[in-house]
Amino acid sequence: MAFLIFYAFNGTINNLESLGVPRILSIAILMFVISVPIYFSSTRLLPLSFLL
Repeated sequence: MAFLIFYAFNGTINNLESLGVPRILSIAILMFVISVPIYFSSTRLLPLSFLL
């Protein structure tokens, strides 16, 4: 499982680098794209979990 996640991240970073995006910026973009849905799901769904 970890290998598949690493492969997906590495492929995405290499793809962005081939488009001219620096590596540090592509890592920042990936971190943002992954953390924003986690943040919104935790702030919108967890406060409503007391209703379950």
